[in-house]
This record gives sequence, structure tokens and C-alpha cells, in this order.
Amino acid sequence: MEPTAEPVAPSAVTLQPGTTRSRFQTGAEQGPIHIRRVEAQDIEFAARVALEAFHDKVEYAVGKSRMDAAIELTTSILHRSPQLWHRYYVALYEGKLAGTMVIKFHDDKLVCMGYALMNTNIGPTQCYVDTVGVDAEFRGKGIGKALMERADVEARQRGCKSLFLWVTQNNRAVRLYERQGYVITHSFGGWFTGWASGCRDWYNMEKNL
Repeated sequence: MEPTAEPVAPSAVTLQPGTTRSRFQTGAEQGPIHIRRVEAQDIEFAARVALEAFHDKVEYAVGKSRMDAAIELTTSILHRSPQLWHRYYVALYEGKLAGTMVIKFHDDKLVCMGYALMNTNIGPTQCYVDTVGVDAEFRGKGIGKALMERADVEARQRGCKSLFLWVTQNNRAVRLYERQGYVITHSFGGWFTGWASGCRDWYNMEKNL
């Protein structure tokens, strides 16, 4: 099904180091971090970094020897599914692909992680931050922060009142999310989530807009 028309933020976000908020641009000026929607030439990178963001869980699901095959399969699926691209974003640092993000809304489906965590619903005024991943070469440069700021912008454009995400309790990214205004609303998990995802203990984190 083709996605319905919706208001969108400017196609590019440029973030200068040391700034506290993004500047939206569609012109020629470029800052170190530039965020845009995924394009065909980005698919292999986006698929790889998205899976690497869940490396332990993907490896648990498919086995260490099949990680490369999982990346190839995900790349192939995305190449054949341009109707999904409007939910994928890439960050470029000085013109080089550096990170990726996937967000979802009420009319989208939570599939793999949704079933594993026993929750497949996104509320009508919610935005789900599915994936934020930064290539190892570019970590520590504020790219994750910039991607999450873009999620805020997209959520506001859709009229959302909050964003939420799921993260394992021992993930260092919890601190990043807290700095971005997310709070832990509750913890969840157990034998089924451990069996399905390889991780028993999770946080639900939310941010009000």
C-alpha cells in the first residue's frame, strides 16, 4: 500500500557542532552533520548500520555465521520495498554516510521487535523510534543526538504528542536518550522476551513534545 500524504519537515537538516538545536535547510550550505531521507544509493549502508545497532539480538536470532547473510537479506528487502523508505533517514558527516534512523507512526506496523516484546501497537499521537545507529567510524561526533532531534521534528509534523522507544536495561544508549529528554516509564521483560530477543530486561522510554 502506498503511504498516505502527510506533512513533512524540510528534506535536509544541517547541524553545526556546539549548537543546541538543528537548522533546517534546503539550499547549498552544508554543516558537518546533514540528515535526509534515505535514497536508493544509501540502502546497503542503512541496512548494515540498522542491523549493527541490534547486533547482539540479530546474532542471537540468526547465528554469528549468518550475520552477513542477514545484512544481505535486509538490503535486498529494502531495495524491493521503496514504499518503506519514507521512514528511513541517513546522517552524513562531512559528506560521508555516518548513521541511520528508522521511525514509525500509528499507521505503521511493529513486526519483529513488536512481536518479541509483545507489543505491536503505536498510538495515534505517538512516534516510535525504531532504530538509531551510527557507524563505528563516526561515533562520538553528535550524530545520534542529531538523528533523535530529527525524530522530534518529524513527530511534531505529524501532530504527535510523544515519542517512545524500547531499550535493553544494560544498553549505554539509555544515557543518550535521557539527555534527549526521554524518561523511563516502566521496565518489562521475562522469559519470553529473553527467548525471542536474547535479552530479558527492557525499558520503555518516552518523551513528551
